Amino acid sequence: MKPVQARAGCASASLGEHSEVVGAKKSQRSGNYAGRYDVDEESQGVLSMRIVVLLIAMFVSFATPLRAGDDGAAARAIIGAQTDAISRDDAATAYSYAAPAIQNLFPQAEAFMAMVRNKYAPVYRHKSFEFGAARESGGGIVQDVHIVDANGVPWEALYTLEPQADGSLKIIGCVLKVVGQEV
Repeated sequence: MKPVQARAGCASASLGEHSEVVGAKKSQRSGNYAGRYDVDEESQGVLSMRIVVLLIAMFVSFATPLRAGDDGAAARAIIGAQTDAISRDDAATAYSYAAPAIQNLFPQAEAFMAMVRNKYAPVYRHKSFEFGAARESGGGIVQDVHIVDANGVPWEALYTLEPQADGSLKIIGCVLKVVGQEV
């Protein structure tokens, strides 16, 4: 058997001495694989199925950013409301935006606020608080926030929100780092 040369547009690849062309039959006229390919019905079905899968994947990928935009707006509203409550020292309201896992770690709203004051000072008191990009991740929403703390130091915050059984979003975590510093 001779090596077969397959061509598509400008690219070409040698298929080797013992390679078979999947889904193609030898041309009735020439008796080899070069030239025109006749595709059998089974291969047409596989090709059709691949096109359908590709179209569905494209549709889903275009739909995801729209949902992320809606969820991003919801995430920003929740983070903003919690931050406003924190800045007013309204422990009960700030605590209400925390996911159940966080509330299990801090069973009382005052314990939650003490943690925020001690571990999240840039969130507790800041000069500016601006939202960056939001994206879906693992079924939840990740929201970037740019913060300048009370001393003028820039911080990056990465908030993670998770959907609840009632359809709401709750804050499950926040990672802070000084801008330019590795985590």
